[in-house]
Amino acid sequence: MAVLENAYFALDDHHDYDGEILSKIMDNNSIYIERYLEFKLDNSSLDRSNKYLFIWLRNDYIEIMKNILNLLSLNLIYIENRIFSSS
Repeated sequence: MAVLENAYFALDDHHDYDGEILSKIMDNNSIYIERYLEFKLDNSSLDRSNKYLFIWLRNDYIEIMKNILNLLSLNLIYIENRIFSSS
């Protein structure tokens, strides 16, 4: 599974536009989304696509969203700088 998780970093977002592959990875490792989003933040490649909508359909969405919000709050300065520098 680790190979698939690492390979997912290399995927272009268009290959998993609806998050189906990401969701399957999260079935085996629910905190993978945090690692993935950290990777996206570190590489300035966090997107605004709809591929994350699947999270709301998962049974564990509350825990996942708590973890995502925690991660984003820790990276708030980075996110603010990115938003304002792109306008």
